[in-house]
Amino acid sequence: MKLRRQKTLQNLAAVLQAKYGSGYEVEPFGSTCYGASCSSSDIDVSILDPERPFGFDPKDEKALPPIYSVRYADYELTDPKTGMSCDVNVNCRLGTYNTKLIRQYCLRLPPLAQYIRNIKLWVKSKDLNNPSTRGVEPSFSSYAITLMTIAYLQSLGFLPNLQTDRYPIFETHFWERSSSGARRTRVDVRFGARKLWKPAPGSLPPIERWFNFWAHEFDYAKEMPKQYRGDIVVLDPFQEKNVARRISARILGLFRESCEAAVRESDVVFKANRVSDKAAELLTEEFRKALKYEP
Repeated sequence: MKLRRQKTLQNLAAVLQAKYGSGYEVEPFGSTCYGASCSSSDIDVSILDPERPFGFDPKDEKALPPIYSVRYADYELTDPKTGMSCDVNVNCRLGTYNTKLIRQYCLRLPPLAQYIRNIKLWVKSKDLNNPSTRGVEPSFSSYAITLMTIAYLQSLGFLPNLQTDRYPIFETHFWERSSSGARRTRVDVRFGARKLWKPAPGSLPPIERWFNFWAHEFDYAKEMPKQYRGDIVVLDPFQEKNVARRISARILGLFRESCEAAVRESDVVFKANRVSDKAAELLTEEFRKALKYEP
């Protein structure tokens, strides 16, 4: 699987460089980069513009090159040689920076990637992982689920807040532009490793407790910041943006009901993590395929 992904990225880079110039590079981001992807996951890819490493500075009045004329993000590109699909954007580097942050959390807590993968598979089994499927009411993105899981483990003392480190290991900025291109916003990116931070004693709680947290413990009415649009607020780590803003009250209700049901379903145990029967089937198949996967 890893070799197929690498080959797909090489093929995509070759096609882009042949058409638009050798300066363009492709950089994957998302769960495939920190070991939490499923075998069927697409590859999220950013095409890096060498002339705009810090994004779309308002002082830069030069016309954008032809590569920006194609709205790659509207399409899922499939490599005919490998059969793998890519979701592609042009120079939207914040996704790559978010990935670097999450990867650092996974390095800080090695079981985290598998923990996130298990939860994502359960959400998918409940048909609540459709953030942008045409004709389907929007539900949770894998990114939102990942951020929710990190925040949950931070609340229990198993993860630090890497963005509060006084000694950053990664620091940059990026000028993000609106979809119309009319508005430019500077986004500062900074995080450390919190090497001196000590986690809570003991092993990670079973996934059943994650279900219980979102079903019963989390106070949605009290904890949701009122200045953000949406029935559930999941803040992006670097931007003032709710990544779950499209989720309706109905979908949130289904999510909470599913979590409540999962708490009651304690007959299926997989590696000390309790999940529903349908998710267990998905997990068994995914882990069988993942034996050859190297995060």
